[in-house]
Amino acid sequence: MGKFMGIENVVASSPIKRTRKEPQLTAGLPEEGFSSEKEVVDYLFKGYKEGGCYVAKHVSVPTFYKWGIADLLKHIDHPMQPEIDILFYNPETDKLHAVEVKYFRLTMRKVRSKTVRMLGINEEPVVTPKSYYVGIDEAMALLSYGVDFAWLFHVGLPPEKGMWMKRILEMTPIGYMTINEDVDVFKEPMENPLIAMQQMKELREKLISCLKEERRE
Repeated sequence: MGKFMGIENVVASSPIKRTRKEPQLTAGLPEEGFSSEKEVVDYLFKGYKEGGCYVAKHVSVPTFYKWGIADLLKHIDHPMQPEIDILFYNPETDKLHAVEVKYFRLTMRKVRSKTVRMLGINEEPVVTPKSYYVGIDEAMALLSYGVDFAWLFHVGLPPEKGMWMKRILEMTPIGYMTINEDVDVFKEPMENPLIAMQQMKELREKLISCLKEERRE
């Protein structure tokens, strides 16, 4: 895997209008691609860690109890959902990021229409999940953890669909990136509008402290 220096350290060199590449991350993409969402999360975890960030993966209820922040979340009536696929802190920029990862699987199925089969087409591609909007709600909910920025990463979604997603996400603070043969950043995140709340500030500092402690273990 190539050294992944983090989302902020990129070079604008994309052939797709109004996007930019993650050259460090793209350089480390496995040639065989990814077979599951778990593989993607593991890949990102390793990449951010090698890039000098404090990082954790699959941050959920058991993690909150392990880190001793469950009571803080309960105090603000936080449902402790959704799970944070990737949580990382970049010490160079002093920014805390949360990432929601969604994996699109392409399979082939037999064509049911007799008319289409008469044309010699026996199989058709099927993308799962069917909705291109999957993950937006979870990415938005990540903001409730007091992070500076929340991201949605779509893996296996064609770039042309990424442009459509960008238009939708322009109405939100969420950053958006796709991972295929290349890694394209379609939209930069905006600062979390909730971060001005004192409770969010306290939660942010606690999460950063836990990430640093996690590395020392």
